[in-house]
Amino acid sequence: METSDDGGNEDAGPPKRIVLGDGETVTPTYQQDAAREWFLGTVMAVAPRVHQDLLNVENLRLAVDAYSELPKNPDTRHPAALANLEATVHAWQARHCLEESWIHDAAIATLQRAVRPLLDGSADSLTVEQIVPSEVRLYPVTPDDSGPWTDKIIQREAEKPESFDFAPVHLWTEIPVFLDDLYLDPQHMADGVSEDDERLGTFDPRTESLESATSRLLGALRPRVRQALESILADDRELNGAVTPARLGSWQPFVWLVRYQVRKESRGAIATAVGKDKAQISKAIARTAQLVGITLRTHQPGRPKKVAL
Repeated sequence: METSDDGGNEDAGPPKRIVLGDGETVTPTYQQDAAREWFLGTVMAVAPRVHQDLLNVENLRLAVDAYSELPKNPDTRHPAALANLEATVHAWQARHCLEESWIHDAAIATLQRAVRPLLDGSADSLTVEQIVPSEVRLYPVTPDDSGPWTDKIIQREAEKPESFDFAPVHLWTEIPVFLDDLYLDPQHMADGVSEDDERLGTFDPRTESLESATSRLLGALRPRVRQALESILADDRELNGAVTPARLGSWQPFVWLVRYQVRKESRGAIATAVGKDKAQISKAIARTAQLVGITLRTHQPGRPKKVAL
């Protein structure tokens, strides 16, 4: 098992194949939010000191100062304290090569969630020193993704409402398939047939059983149903810009990205540690960074960072 000098564990993640979507298509915004959730979760698992650095006592006190009136008035902010908190988060981002604006929003929201029990009185006698960073998930803030249809990203409260954790979720109105949609286009019909006569076939009850005829005619219905569904898929891609969900062979591309970006290991060192080709590691890191929406750090010359195995 590999461990890092900041306490992370690369082998702690799920081994199963990761698909950034639930169905045949996904909106790009939903896919990116799902990738961001995986990435931030991997930061917590592989580089936990980064998360602890965000939720240290000093930062938590700044958050309390910035949002001390939040339970009374959700729109209340303390400009000076909030400016200090914003500057502190920017410095945290710079230290760990996590300088995208969406990470800034996620960090601010995480600090706010961490101190909220202190502000709304839901936790008796709790102090900032007693807040456990590992119990406060670092989640991306998910925006609405409204298109011509009703597929969108919404902020969904997690199973424990008191945690104030959010994750991307589909809100989808099912598209009805009508009998009129089952007419075959000429390209799906037999040679020499110019139009659909609406017949699925014939049935002679004196020579064929009901079960056999049903099975045979359902086979004739299959291309009609598939054509109707393909039309809905085509509209989804055209109207919503939907794409086929990205598939990753495992959790490891997120691990390699965190090791390169946050732990500042070189691609070559990662390749050597996991027994893979450097070009393969580089390609996986670049693809995952694009899915997540982060700019890869520039290579810093020097000796590779030593990682305890």
